[in-house]
Amino acid sequence: MKTTVSLHCDIAGLPYRIQDFREPLETAGVLPFVAGIGPFQMSHVWMLKLKNAEAKERPLTEGTLEVKKRYCAVTEPNKRELVFRVHWVPFYVSNESVQKAFEEFEEVIDVTREQWNSPGYEDAESTTRLVRMVL
Repeated sequence: MKTTVSLHCDIAGLPYRIQDFREPLETAGVLPFVAGIGPFQMSHVWMLKLKNAEAKERPLTEGTLEVKKRYCAVTEPNKRELVFRVHWVPFYVSNESVQKAFEEFEEVIDVTREQWNSPGYEDAESTTRLVRMVL
């Protein structure tokens, strides 16, 4: 597990195929370091084995990839990390405020705004936040 990361992709993008990961991994600068890749759970969780520990740090530091124009969390397989949605958060509430609200439970890694994928609204923010934290 020293060189492996998990890719937890949005189930709305199912099915995922190996071709879907080429561009995101290339953009993240890790495609030349891929030693193995394959589906792990129901095709929305994939395991990515890299050639060395240094290459593993690149996607982990980034924390996310965009696969099929959808959110994909990059996680350490042996950490208990989760991503969940918080719905109906007003636009004036900052990501930092959402993060502070959940920090009393455990370490919050990041909070991001979900974006719409509907034609004409590609750059429009949603009232849904994605919270990533370690338990």
